[in-house]
Amino acid sequence: DRLGELKDMKVEAAGKIGDADVWKLSGVNAEGDAETHWIDAKTFLTLKSEMVIQHLMGKIPATIDFSDFKTIDGITFPTVMKQQAAGANVISTLADIKINPDIPDATFALPPDVQKLVDKQSKKPAATQPVNP
Repeated sequence: DRLGELKDMKVEAAGKIGDADVWKLSGVNAEGDAETHWIDAKTFLTLKSEMVIQHLMGKIPATIDFSDFKTIDGITFPTVMKQQAAGANVISTLADIKINPDIPDATFALPPDVQKLVDKQSKKPAATQPVNP
């Protein structure tokens, strides 16, 4: 939960996102970057977040809108997330959510060609470094 990790958190004026009354919470994350989250005043669900994400291109401001919430096994999830960052708009939609499903170990097995490379690498003798007197 990102909200619990923010420093100098403050609750700002209430507002609206769509039909929902929201509270605006802002603070600073562990990296020292500002974050703002809009929380539904009735459900306490996060409807929107603005933050800085770490990327290969550096720090990038990002906005994420959360919607279409569904409750599964007592846990409420947003099933649609719209992210805007670095000029890109990405919509992620979760079609199916399962809590702690059984996943066979074979699901995480490396493909045979990759496993051969790993095995070959592990058989190489360790490189030795010259010792300076």
